[in-house]
Amino acid sequence: MPKSIKQLGIDKYFKDRNWSEEDISLALSHITSRAIYPASELRTLRFMQENSSVCELTGFDINKLTKDRLYQISQKLFIEKQGLENHS
Repeated sequence: MPKSIKQLGIDKYFKDRNWSEEDISLALSHITSRAIYPASELRTLRFMQENSSVCELTGFDINKLTKDRLYQISQKLFIEKQGLENHS
């Protein structure tokens, strides 16, 4: 997992909200990818599958990565937007 994510405690934030380990690693993969390559979920999917080792860093199984999974985790992240912004 990227050191900056550990330092920010984002993984702990999600754990405290009873997110599954798989959702946490997917969310962290998505956040990291969008920070590096800000694009739509479809283009982010292609970036993650073809040009990136983000999933290796976060522990998400790249074989489970789909456009629909990214859309779902984006919606889940949006619900947590305010909490994440206020997280310290």
